[in-house]
Amino acid sequence: MEDNKDIANILNLLPQPIFCARNGLIVCRNQPAAQLFLEPQLPVAELLGEAAEDYARFQSGSLYLTLMLPGQALGACVSRLGDMDIFVVEQQTELQVMSLAAIQLRDPLSDVLSILQRLPSQKEFPYLGHLNRRLFQIQRLVFNMADAARYTSNYPGRMVYMDICAVVEELFQHIELLAAKNDIKLVYICPREQILTMLNTEMLERALYNMVSNAMKATEKGGTIEAKLTWAKNRLYLCVRDFGSGIPESIQGTLYNRYLRQPGLDSRQEGLGLGMTLIRSAATAHGGTLLVDHPDEVGTRVTMSLSIQKNSENLLRSTTLPFDYAGEQDHGLLELADLLPPELYF
Repeated sequence: MEDNKDIANILNLLPQPIFCARNGLIVCRNQPAAQLFLEPQLPVAELLGEAAEDYARFQSGSLYLTLMLPGQALGACVSRLGDMDIFVVEQQTELQVMSLAAIQLRDPLSDVLSILQRLPSQKEFPYLGHLNRRLFQIQRLVFNMADAARYTSNYPGRMVYMDICAVVEELFQHIELLAAKNDIKLVYICPREQILTMLNTEMLERALYNMVSNAMKATEKGGTIEAKLTWAKNRLYLCVRDFGSGIPESIQGTLYNRYLRQPGLDSRQEGLGLGMTLIRSAATAHGGTLLVDHPDEVGTRVTMSLSIQKNSENLLRSTTLPFDYAGEQDHGLLELADLLPPELYF
């Protein structure tokens, strides 16, 4: 008990809600967490809903899940230290300013892209591929900035009842061809049967592209990335693994909200961190979690779980027509613009 009090005193020095759990029960929490009615001896499973199964399987790494608290749902990052799990509850953050700035950039950027499409061939403009690629990079950043707030609003968006195996396999096939252009081999596995569930295909696609993009950045030419979709009972698991050097220890504590960090010298190499925000938001929208770990201490494995939702009437569905966020451009060329060679952009 004294140890728990000492830990609670340390946690009270931190501004964000934090609590610790042992053997499935909350053992201590700081004052911000107490204001969320997170009390000692409360079973953690009662807060997790569909995420309880993923938490029960959690062994190592960093797990992002959703806590169902009185009157609200909040994301939390879970790390294991010895026999104790530490939950850092996500505070409500403002992405709206970033989103508004990006929306203002969309129209002039679209005008520039429209003008470029009218230019003559590569022979007369040999650097056109380089210019197009750079503009695709800017466009991807603007789209991520614009949509981050929308994706983290806990609104599932336009959900469609469809076969996830067919959707994911088509994405894997396209990514396999693009990765080969960068001399990287993508090995993927998908179930051969049909699995029908409610999907936000835009969120799922962008999450998968960001998972692969992160893996490609960690993979040298000639290397291999493994991807697979598996399922067990009512849960689906979409996994992408690389065999690189792993995630730097210096950013592991802010893995899921890197956009909140103070910009520094590392910002250019590591980006804004909005890709991970889109991935965890997609997992949340589909009733799932996000796990980042390092199997056998080699590389990084990112696993997004999704809940198989058979009853479409229980989910909010949009009546609006589908909107192509990429403006009818090749989504793979857009999402992987940081990595692919310029000759693909003529």
